[in-house]
Amino acid sequence: MPNTGTEDHANLVVLGLLGVLSGFGFLAHKKKEVEK
Repeated sequence: MPNTGTEDHANLVVLGLLGVLSGFGFLAHKKKEVEK
């Protein structure tokens, strides 16, 4: 059943991307607050 393995990997990649994007958004938000 190779399909389940690829699906799990795709889910991990999506979760990783979401984590990175939310991290960047958090840092950008903190930077804006410091600039004020």
